[in-house]
Amino acid sequence: DGISFSIVKKLDNLEVGWITGRRSESVETRAKHSGIKYLVMGELDKISAYRDIKIKSGLKNEEITYIGDDLVDIPVLKEAGLSICPLDAVEEVLKICDLKADCIGGNGVFRFALKFILSSQNRWENIEKIFTNKKNIIK
Repeated sequence: DGISFSIVKKLDNLEVGWITGRRSESVETRAKHSGIKYLVMGELDKISAYRDIKIKSGLKNEEITYIGDDLVDIPVLKEAGLSICPLDAVEEVLKICDLKADCIGGNGVFRFALKFILSSQNRWENIEKIFTNKKNIIK
């Protein structure tokens, strides 16, 4: 998903947040290099973290996509406008998500979500322009 995060960093109107129950320096470093605007670590109460990010970003539920795979993600998956999970999510998550990625967690789920979002906005077909020196990139 590294290239997918590079794409997001070049788009003006798309922000990414991570909410993770783990707290580690490597996660923080990866988030910083990936251009993650909102990072919450060491938090199992993901719905509270989600609502805090929503306030900070000024976004509404219907403007947010959430990717999750386990029980702690369910409250957020139910509240976000679009819920996506990997193929190897727990059964309870698979039952409630709007979309199931065509891959397992850690193997392209973020790319799946990004492609779905940008395709729905008719912006994916010109994605290669991001990696050229052409001015008018995907607005």
